[in-house]
Amino acid sequence: MSIRSLIDERRRSRVGNQIVRAYTAQPQTDDEILGLDAATAALINEELW
Repeated sequence: MSIRSLIDERRRSRVGNQIVRAYTAQPQTDDEILGLDAATAALINEELW
């Protein structure tokens, strides 16, 4: 493994852990989750399947 790969792996792990801690400390509200569902549906509906 190259030094760049090692640094990237450690950085990604650190960022992932920070994200988990943030969501654990302040979980999403029901309103936020519903908003995400609506946004996701809108993105899917815009696709030219």
